[in-house]
Amino acid sequence: MHFVVKPGATIGLIGGGQLGRMMALAGRNLGYKFVLLDPNPHAAASAVCDEHIVAPFDDLKAICTLSERVHIATFEFEHVEDRTLEMLEDNIALPQGTQLIYATKNRKREKELLKESDVPIVPYVLMKKHSDLWDAYKQFGRCIVKSLSGGYDGLLQHRIQSEDDVRSVLNAIKETPHTFIVEKWIDFAYELSVVVARTKDTYYVAFPPSVNVHRNGILHTSTVACDHGRCDRVQSEATILAVNIAHQLNAVGLLTVEMFVDKDDTIYVNELAPRPHNSGHFSMDACTVSQFEQHIRAICGLPLQHIKLWSPVVMVNVLGQHVECVREALITKQLERDEVIIKIHNYDKVGVRRGRKMGHINILCESVCQAEQWIQDVQIWNE
Repeated sequence: MHFVVKPGATIGLIGGGQLGRMMALAGRNLGYKFVLLDPNPHAAASAVCDEHIVAPFDDLKAICTLSERVHIATFEFEHVEDRTLEMLEDNIALPQGTQLIYATKNRKREKELLKESDVPIVPYVLMKKHSDLWDAYKQFGRCIVKSLSGGYDGLLQHRIQSEDDVRSVLNAIKETPHTFIVEKWIDFAYELSVVVARTKDTYYVAFPPSVNVHRNGILHTSTVACDHGRCDRVQSEATILAVNIAHQLNAVGLLTVEMFVDKDDTIYVNELAPRPHNSGHFSMDACTVSQFEQHIRAICGLPLQHIKLWSPVVMVNVLGQHVECVREALITKQLERDEVIIKIHNYDKVGVRRGRKMGHINILCESVCQAEQWIQDVQIWNE
């Protein structure tokens, strides 16, 4: 029997950051209600949900309360404690399940899952003791140390290019409770990501691949355009690879596949995210349907919409240190240009901090160069 959660039902939202906020906004447009579970009383999603249960994610009483008020639940993030996953699975209908969340919140489990599916990944070793890092450096040369869990936006990651770096990293992590893996450094030409939406009955659609640029470990821009100088064949291969991974792992909802492409056009899968993703924000203005609406459709069993790209687009993140220059540009009309269309998305977060994602801007254009020039002129990310 076809699984459908009809509009008018209530969806539980685990996590109330910007992704949860944009999921709820998209779902409300379809007619769904939302109950949020998040310990932060000022969570960004709180203002757009019908109810906010302010409690830790592993609070059994709160999870039971949530289960009484919702028909299904979905996740904003994958770093959910194992105990919480077990409690949620016992009490609430989770169309996405918990297996993929469980695997992707731990880099070792994630890489083992990808290897089992014959997916090309970056060579790595598990770091159980300090000598393992020395052995990895001898094996790989340049490499990167990553925590098994909890790292995002470049946190808990260390690059190694010399023996002095090995000593510095070992000194830096000696007091941390985290376990690490060591990956070979790939001298990639660029980074790609593909967001795939898939329903329980295996219907799927994929968003156009985005070319991603990071600065200081944080996503700076995501570009989707035919004039970006990237190989159509590589992007087609990346899309096929992402779709195959979604099928092999039986993903429901969204699955974002982050990849490296080296100078020989070889693709390596870097990470998976079973949820909406920063690199898919371009879809909110440049596509026939946003990643957030497509996610709600997928977990509720509604028909997925055909995806068409209206125009080339560049998404640029707005961090705490960029908020004032964006506001000033808005007031003084610096944002207005005949050759581009500017769409601002504010996350309504309490507390502006350096390095914190406060919003993003989608720049629709005829040429990517126009969007990149606009970013430079407005001085977003100028330090």
